[in-house]
Amino acid sequence: MFRKCGETPAAIYIEKTGLKGLKIGGARLSEKHCNFIVNEGGASSNDFFEVAETVRKKALETQGVTLEYEVEKIGW
Repeated sequence: MFRKCGETPAAIYIEKTGLKGLKIGGARLSEKHCNFIVNEGGASSNDFFEVAETVRKKALETQGVTLEYEVEKIGW
């Protein structure tokens, strides 16, 4: 979902947000590997985006880190 921040894996920052397991619609932030979003059935692209944006905002708010997407967002 997110790329490294310098030499630090994004998962380190995501872990520190305390959001593992966050669920919005059918999308859930993985509790096993927090840099993955899992479709629990019927998740829309908006559900995935909302989970990812919640994580980005929390990382910025709590750690001053802006996480960058690994994939390009088109049409969101």
